[in-house]
Amino acid sequence: MSKVLLAKNGSDVETPPAGTVAVYARDDGKVYRRTDDGTVTELGGGSGSGSSLTVAEEDGSPSVVATTLKVPNGTLTDAGNGTARLACAAASHAHAANDITSGTLDGDRLPDVSGSSAGKVPATSGASDGDVLTVQADGTAAWEVPTSSSGGGGTNLLLNGSFNIWQRGLSLTGVSEYAYVPDRWYVLTQSAAVNVARQEGDTQRYACCLTQPNATTQRVGLAQIVEGVHSRHLRGDKATLSGRAKLSAAGNVRFAILAWTGPEDGTGTTNPAPHFTNADKELVNSWTSTTYTEGNFFVSSANFEVAGVGVVACDGSNWSPFVLTTPANLSPGLNNLIAFIWSEGAMAQNATLDLEAVQLEAGESASPFQLRDVTEELTMCRRYYERHTNISIGYYTLGVHVTSGSRHGNYPFKFYTDKRTIPVGAYSVASDFQVNDGTTTDVGTSVTIDLIGTQIFRFRLYHTTTNTAAGLTYLQAANANSWIGVDAEL
Repeated sequence: MSKVLLAKNGSDVETPPAGTVAVYARDDGKVYRRTDDGTVTELGGGSGSGSSLTVAEEDGSPSVVATTLKVPNGTLTDAGNGTARLACAAASHAHAANDITSGTLDGDRLPDVSGSSAGKVPATSGASDGDVLTVQADGTAAWEVPTSSSGGGGTNLLLNGSFNIWQRGLSLTGVSEYAYVPDRWYVLTQSAAVNVARQEGDTQRYACCLTQPNATTQRVGLAQIVEGVHSRHLRGDKATLSGRAKLSAAGNVRFAILAWTGPEDGTGTTNPAPHFTNADKELVNSWTSTTYTEGNFFVSSANFEVAGVGVVACDGSNWSPFVLTTPANLSPGLNNLIAFIWSEGAMAQNATLDLEAVQLEAGESASPFQLRDVTEELTMCRRYYERHTNISIGYYTLGVHVTSGSRHGNYPFKFYTDKRTIPVGAYSVASDFQVNDGTTTDVGTSVTIDLIGTQIFRFRLYHTTTNTAAGLTYLQAANANSWIGVDAEL
């Protein structure tokens, strides 16, 4: 029956009694064993080729329960309670868990830490409060602004950068400047209306296509204003803009990050208040200027600062990725971020500008495009605009019909999502709707939308015939063109 004796530090130990092995450390910092025949062997010489120590039951059987302990350079000491602890030599990184409290940042060693910071990795060079440590493709680590992929919040500050959501319609012609078409995006033009449509994307399911339909050439663009609640936390910080663009004829596409420093969410005081007026939404002073600063290409205003501008060349047939090469420095007075993308040159009749995968994010470098779940994206867009369509199928909503005085039905609508502020109601035309009492119908002649809040509104449909009776009735669509919308856009 073999036994193992653990000896304390010393230069050497005597030959152990027959049937035993002594394990001990010399002053050279290495661990040795001496057998009962006097043979001395170093345990784990540090190169991985040292001998090993097998610990088994006292009677030496069975072997299946044996544990092999390979000991690297260091000192093995008695830790009490039948345990031993290995104190590794300075050159070794094979530390036991929870034992590291200090060291030097060199290769894979931990940085110097002490006291309450023991065992933590401090944010040293290049880090800001809230940054996270991420592993790069080359195996190194870097401090970065948190993103959805690194455990932070959502990356993209823009909504509908995927161009998946088109509540106002998938293809609209004669779209005037400042009008919203794909959700959250509004149009800017040099001189005349354009056509805007959803189309097949390249790397994404869908893209946005702006067509210049006029005989006179002009420049066109698309912009989005980010609500103050999602902008102000980036005051004095950096941001970048990225995406993909394509022109039907070779030319350049410009893109910019702008900082609105005026009243948060715009100067408009009528509902939806506050909001950006058309004057607030105008970003361009001179479309023909090639100096991309305030007072030249961009408007000159106390409420407005240019944070960063970029350019990408398009060959007229292929998609071109774009990104700001120099991150935008955001004003400490920032209230709203604005992303703007436009054709640098004047576009000929029927020429197109296509955009997809547009992303505005905090930080100095762009990350891969963040594709949100389409239901999540739609819900977020409905904070600003909501449209009820397809109401020609069946009974839509129940309300109370009044026959005394003006004949009308009162129909409450609950919004899908709470609105940013009290919205403005809109609808197709009154004759697109009708009152139904379960037996007969009356087509509408006029509509009033009132009692409106951030969660609900009343749709009141007037009519002149006397077919329907007083009491509970349904609001129906008289044809497939009907729609009801509420607008709380910036």
